[in-house]
Amino acid sequence: MVAHSNRDMIVAKADNKELVVFAWSYSSCGTNNLDGKKWYAIHESYFPTDERDGEYFACLPEYQDQCLHWLNGGVVDCRKGVGEQIKLKQPSETLWTNQNVFMVEGSEFKIVSPEIK
Repeated sequence: MVAHSNRDMIVAKADNKELVVFAWSYSSCGTNNLDGKKWYAIHESYFPTDERDGEYFACLPEYQDQCLHWLNGGVVDCRKGVGEQIKLKQPSETLWTNQNVFMVEGSEFKIVSPEIK
């Protein structure tokens, strides 16, 4: 039996109800909300378990703004630990893991470029 594609994220959200979950909607016009963004935060009490519902990404609540900016094509500086600084650019494929930098407490982020519209 194949595991659900969002299994680890569902477990992480069940373990930490404060996680912010973002959704990507595949609309024909290329946008899915009033701001014209591709990604948006979904209601905290809702987490889809049907794999046909789309793509999802979760982060700690303190990184919500920076994570959403990054998901929507912006560049973010990330500092985790002493002296370790990296620029996060939007990957071609957004794969969530519970070890991504937006899930690590103590990381610092700074938005450095506008989102790609």
